[in-house]
Amino acid sequence: MTTVAKAAGVRSCDIAVVGGGLGGLVSAAAIRRALPDIDVKVFEQSPTFAKAGALLGVSVNAQNAIQAINPSLMEQIDSVVVKSGKSFAYNHTGELVRESVVGKPTDDDKEGNSLMQKYGRSIMRLGWWEVHKILAGAQPEGSVIFNSKFSEYEEHGDGVAVRFNTQGECADEWTAKLVVGADGAFSPVRRQCLDDGKPDFAGSVIWRARLPTTSMKGLLDDGVIERSWFGNQRFANLWMVNEQENEGCWVFGTSADVLAEMGVNFSKDPGAKVGYQTQPIGKNALERAKRVAACFPAQFQQVLEGTDPDTVVEHGMWTRSVTGPWGRGRVTLSGDAAHPMRPATGQGLGQAAEDAHALALALQEHGLTAEALRAYEDSRWERVKVIGDVEQALAMSAYSKKAQDTTEKHNEILTTSNYQEMCFGAKFAPLQPQLTPALV
Repeated sequence: MTTVAKAAGVRSCDIAVVGGGLGGLVSAAAIRRALPDIDVKVFEQSPTFAKAGALLGVSVNAQNAIQAINPSLMEQIDSVVVKSGKSFAYNHTGELVRESVVGKPTDDDKEGNSLMQKYGRSIMRLGWWEVHKILAGAQPEGSVIFNSKFSEYEEHGDGVAVRFNTQGECADEWTAKLVVGADGAFSPVRRQCLDDGKPDFAGSVIWRARLPTTSMKGLLDDGVIERSWFGNQRFANLWMVNEQENEGCWVFGTSADVLAEMGVNFSKDPGAKVGYQTQPIGKNALERAKRVAACFPAQFQQVLEGTDPDTVVEHGMWTRSVTGPWGRGRVTLSGDAAHPMRPATGQGLGQAAEDAHALALALQEHGLTAEALRAYEDSRWERVKVIGDVEQALAMSAYSKKAQDTTEKHNEILTTSNYQEMCFGAKFAPLQPQLTPALV
């Protein structure tokens, strides 16, 4: 354990949430909703929240969990989602293979719009930033502590001392009764708590960027909100993420096998750095994406040409095998820190929101205790394991050689099991605020 200098003054809170991403913010919102008399602080290493990310899937179960946490949050998310429009899917040569209207129920759609008929909701796709901004706006003033890069924690009898690097060797110290690590797939909190190594490379690489729809060569005009291409072990997706500001995004991905065949270097080891962006960003990332997408239609290649290189991020996809609870003592994990998810049906936010709901219920029942954290983990890990395994299979189906194979594999996975009902049909009791039963 690295020893850092302690700050002269030590501040305190009831629960310290490390990480100001979607998982950390929804966890803090759920805890405050369930136990409004406790002090929850979110510690974020960035100097401020800034527009970032690209496309985000908000699954049916995510919507239901957020609705149970706080209906106002779900109302705000629903108000910014692009609710309907035309969608076109092509194979990698540009041949149209499917045309549909997003938001209009159909009998033959085995996933998207038919979910509306079964569950009253469908998968939402909108900007990561739009959801993050809503969750950030739900945090009370002064409850997010910026410029706080986690350094280490130390448990004592009735709490945890948590230290954050602020400037060089100086450390800001807080004491908390409980700590929630929501600091991403390469979680430093997890590294100290469980010491179980780095996440596993999931076999694929993603490029993504957010840009004005005017840079998309008319592909998202005239009521079109989505275009996608599949085949040749690659996929690409364009999506309208903010109609009011006329902003869209593109996501492009391929398998590591394709990169190896093309001689495009990609490190499957994230190295000593912690975070996704140990891979290229900016101009270098865009040039690599162009090279790998050279076999795709000119329409998509023109979008890449019109993209500001500074907005492009490249990263690998990472997962973990969930085999049991993910915390010790007065420290637990949530979201990607506990279980990184592939972005197939929107289970990144989906499982983070479920974590937040379950954690809040456990804290209501057991108070601010280690027993509450173990009860939360025990209620979650078996479900998370099943969902994580299926999401990995769904995600890898996108890298088939033929677009038809992608569709068939995707639908086979969803229809040959009770996955939809198990995942999307989950029910969540509305959180009812109560006073904390115990603070120790």
